[in-house]
Amino acid sequence: MPLFGSRPQTNNVEGILQIISIGECDDHTLDQLYSIVEKMSDDDVKSLADALMTNLVKYPDNISVLTGSVKALELLPFLPQAKNEFIITLLLSLLKAPVNKKDALQRKELKIEIVRFLVYFVKADDYYATLMMPELIAAMDDTHAGISTTIFHTLQMLAAQKPEYFEYHSAALIKQLGSINKLTRAQSAKLIGIIARTHPEYVSKALPFLQSLASFYPDAQVKRNANEAYQIIWRSVKKEEEKAPASVRDSENGHKSFVDLVKLQAGPSGSETQFTDEELKEIIELTRKEFKSDAEAILDSLGVGHLAVKAKPKAKAAPPAPEPPKIRKPETSLVTARPGMDTRRDAKEPTRLQQSRQAGPRCPKCGGITWATGQLCDDCAGAEFDRKAAKSAGK
Repeated sequence: MPLFGSRPQTNNVEGILQIISIGECDDHTLDQLYSIVEKMSDDDVKSLADALMTNLVKYPDNISVLTGSVKALELLPFLPQAKNEFIITLLLSLLKAPVNKKDALQRKELKIEIVRFLVYFVKADDYYATLMMPELIAAMDDTHAGISTTIFHTLQMLAAQKPEYFEYHSAALIKQLGSINKLTRAQSAKLIGIIARTHPEYVSKALPFLQSLASFYPDAQVKRNANEAYQIIWRSVKKEEEKAPASVRDSENGHKSFVDLVKLQAGPSGSETQFTDEELKEIIELTRKEFKSDAEAILDSLGVGHLAVKAKPKAKAAPPAPEPPKIRKPETSLVTARPGMDTRRDAKEPTRLQQSRQAGPRCPKCGGITWATGQLCDDCAGAEFDRKAAKSAGK
């Protein structure tokens, strides 16, 4: 009797099921199964599908068995229509299972196969997407390029053809704008822009995040997608404001900020797309911090990290210089202080004026200079006027 049991034969269904149940399914086994399935009747295919689904329930912790069973299910030409939702439920439960460090790599391979299988269901009938929207959106942030790209194309199809599927899952999509993966940010912004063309109210909460990405993020693709989505949503918000009567706009939006106007467009406060002000600030601040770290990481990877511009500490302001002592201006003479007086003219004419006055007629009373012969001078004429006025007042 041999110490070890021989490997089951792969030329029949029973042997292949044994190989899958012991966790030794490989590409050769799958090729053999594919050639056998092509010749099987519909009833035999249904029986094989039931056996493989039993493995998903019977061995929830054996990653090798689970991976082989999922790969075998994908090879079947069809699945029992009545059991599609049951299979999807099983696959989603496997995705949510906690990951241990020991089987992290095996879990990764299992996750890839599950995501491919879920996408198969969605392409067969987009109705099944309603059963797995949170998982599809979360899988878009996977570091495996094949998974993220496949999921993005599937979600892109749904955003264009069935945007209503995102009504209650837009918050999860918006949060992907803060992913550390640049590709995920670009893809999320692209999906938001597609949804906003027909249902901007689903993704209006993304405005502050899109504005931040379009303004500060260094990656060109992320900036372009974020700017396009922002413009689409913003134009729809402006149109809604213009449709409202002027009195309503003044009374409701007159004292509201930009973020408040966005909240008005987002629907009732009880929907899943609501974010608190603290969450908005936290995500935007986290995004801006990642902009700086991403730039430094890129330069470090190129060996020129010393070129990264880092904020310099602000220098202390120098104390203000003492004011210069005020110099008191000398007082001007009365002649220069009199307004409207032309001193230059008087400086040129005194000699000629004095000569004309010395040669002129004299006052008959005091002998002073007067303007005409026999006429009193100004002083004498004034005194004479005062004397006559006093005399007439006495009478």
